[in-house]
Amino acid sequence: MSKRSSVMDKKSFLQAFWSIFVVAITDIILFIPTFINFYIYWWMSIIAVILLDGLLIFLVLYGQIRHYKIREKGKEATTFSRKMFNIVSGLLATIFIFLFDPLFSIFCLLGLDFAFGMHEVVYAGLKLKMWYTDAFNALGRQSEEFKPYYASFMALISSTIILGIETPLVYIFRAYYTGIQFKWAMFYIYTTTILIWGFGDTTAFLIGSKYGKHKLPWNKEKSYEGLFGNIIVSIIVSLTFLGIGFIIQWQILNIFYYVLISIICGVLGGFYESLKLPVDDNFSTPILAGITLTILMNFFLLII
Repeated sequence: MSKRSSVMDKKSFLQAFWSIFVVAITDIILFIPTFINFYIYWWMSIIAVILLDGLLIFLVLYGQIRHYKIREKGKEATTFSRKMFNIVSGLLATIFIFLFDPLFSIFCLLGLDFAFGMHEVVYAGLKLKMWYTDAFNALGRQSEEFKPYYASFMALISSTIILGIETPLVYIFRAYYTGIQFKWAMFYIYTTTILIWGFGDTTAFLIGSKYGKHKLPWNKEKSYEGLFGNIIVSIIVSLTFLGIGFIIQWQILNIFYYVLISIICGVLGGFYESLKLPVDDNFSTPILAGITLTILMNFFLLII
């Protein structure tokens, strides 16, 4: 056996080892809720394992088909793809809440945090591809091979923290969400948070990169054009999704407060994104937006 063949065999072995190891530990994390209440969570754990393992298989196949076709895309296309990837990652918990419940969804996100974080350690740290690396590259790292997917990892971590903050807060005030189950209150509040951040941030990027000529005095990397675009889209998103959940379906929120909450969240969501903080804005912005929305919802339901 040649030296080159030996090196390739070792590389293939390590690739398989890390890929299987990460999937196995992720699956174990998904079964942790069964120790909290086996009778409630055993079937959720099984379905979640099937769904997430199926997602990883899809990523393997997708990566083989797409990565080499789009790897020559420029940095702007890479950034846009990454932002779409961030939104989709954040909305995964929406699917989990819809299928399961908020508490179990937190463990699903923790499993994804581990899988994605370990992928970054192996790929960016050890310079070793895993089975689904090409899919991640195709989804947002076309021009930046072996560079850590830091922004997207922060976005995924922030989704977990948002759910971990919103779940107990809404649970404490659940009696005020008249006629709506805790699960569905969480579904609409969490999803609105992610959509305000995701679409607002993407709009700010698209408008700011094309029309952003007037820079913000507190952050020269951002523009007034991007900020205003972010605010407008965030308000529209909040009006639309909160309206579907809390006005059209359950009618638990006075129309005045509903509009006021949407405007405040839209303005503050845009402002949060424009701040120059020592942490990544994919981490800070959604968390701040989530805390703001949850506090406002609970406060106005408490006083009306």
